[in-house]
Amino acid sequence: MALSVVRSLVSAHGRQVVALGLATTGSALAYYHAPFEPATRVLRTASVAASIALDYHLSSCGDDEQCLARVHERSATKILELCLRHGGIFVKAGQYLASLTHVLPPQYTATLATLQDKAHPRPFRDVVAIFELGQHPLDVFEHIDTEPIAAASLAQVHRAVLRKSGEHVAVKIQYPRLHALLDTDIHSLTRLVKIIVRLYPNLDFMWMIDEFQGNMAKEMDFELEGRSAERVAGYLRNRRDVAVPRIHWNLTTKRLLVMEFMEGVRVDNIGAIRKYGFDPPSVSSIVSDVFAHLIFHHGFVHADPHPGNILIRPRPDQPKLPQMVLLDHGLYQELTDEFRLDYCRLWVACIVLDLRAIRDVSRRFGVESYYKLFPMLFTFRPAGGERKPLGTSINKEAVLEEIYKFGQERDSPLSSRQITMEANDFLSSLPRQMLLVLKTQNLVRQINKHLGGTSLGRLKVMFRQAVRGSFVVHDHSVVSRMIWAIVAEIQLVKLRLALWLAELGTWISRFNRSDDRVMIG
Repeated sequence: MALSVVRSLVSAHGRQVVALGLATTGSALAYYHAPFEPATRVLRTASVAASIALDYHLSSCGDDEQCLARVHERSATKILELCLRHGGIFVKAGQYLASLTHVLPPQYTATLATLQDKAHPRPFRDVVAIFELGQHPLDVFEHIDTEPIAAASLAQVHRAVLRKSGEHVAVKIQYPRLHALLDTDIHSLTRLVKIIVRLYPNLDFMWMIDEFQGNMAKEMDFELEGRSAERVAGYLRNRRDVAVPRIHWNLTTKRLLVMEFMEGVRVDNIGAIRKYGFDPPSVSSIVSDVFAHLIFHHGFVHADPHPGNILIRPRPDQPKLPQMVLLDHGLYQELTDEFRLDYCRLWVACIVLDLRAIRDVSRRFGVESYYKLFPMLFTFRPAGGERKPLGTSINKEAVLEEIYKFGQERDSPLSSRQITMEANDFLSSLPRQMLLVLKTQNLVRQINKHLGGTSLGRLKVMFRQAVRGSFVVHDHSVVSRMIWAIVAEIQLVKLRLALWLAELGTWISRFNRSDDRVMIG
């Protein structure tokens, strides 16, 4: 009797869900020879995965967006609770998912965004074992605070004073046992994503796991982080509006990083920024400009520019002006010079709406059929139809309408679910280098919005740095690079003039249509 009830409730597709859940549990049991904690983590993840899969299936939402939104919300909450329960790598994975606002439903990104401030610090007695210098911490430090000043998913930071010099430093200590749990946790996350992919083949998110797994090895190597910090400091050495803490190499290992301590307030603390006497939108302009400079000029992309990694303080040489302090250099992506130059050209083309240039770059990126989506993705303006002024705000409905028009042009009008699948297909077809760049620029855009910066101001920064970056050639002589820099400034003036004339034409056209309506009325 019970078996017949189950069969009536679970269709063939539903049985696939159950089978996948059992398969996941089976793979978890395969780990049971391992220590108890890893096995428990795998089993707990398997249970959550099966629960989410069954919820989506049994809800039978179809194209009912309200129904789907409720299931998304429930599923996101389950994943949030799982990340908080497991901590460490799971929190980092949740933070990564939260940043994918251009890929995942908003219920996921909004729910998981709380993980940015949810990392729980470990007792000092637990992390002090990571001190790998062959001597007791108090032999190196005159004083070290046992309470951390910051805690993240993989490490926590303590303030200390060096015994020899009296210098105040920040000591970043990696949590114990992360390496021991890495393989197990990656396995669990892979199984979770595979269940979703098996149920919904058009939502192929396996590339996320590939990206995440590769990134974790980098983030857990603090010596690599130190080298990246020095590299960025070199790139920004001629700027006074940004600073990078100096690394103490004699006290740094793969799991311990000691750096110069820099005071400052978080970039999202508007009240504290105003107490300094700084204008928040002006601060936002510095943040946007620094990250754009690193991307367009050097092809070096900071992967995690969330507010906790950016401090604002008065400039040491001119206290009335703000200075940005850039922290956490654990994960960067290095762009090839070919990609960097094409990315510069794509941004310039999207801002001036040069569809031929957009199509050319899209072809080289392998997504020519989607070339009309880039202006919407970068500048929130459609590629065709009425030209809208740069910086025009746009809502979600307008974005969906443009994607719907895109489907009509291909003789295949899209349902809401198909729009999601089409967007995912577009993003998964992009060069892997672009995915991290888009994530970084989206986080910077959110900071700009929080500080009251305008889309127009941010896009002008991107335009200026993209034009200049398109003329940066790293393997030329100093004289040659100076000549190209002059050429870039001339080109920037020409493009600014062309853009200004186009914007003026748009406003005149709108004014004339408005005047005609008045006269006709």
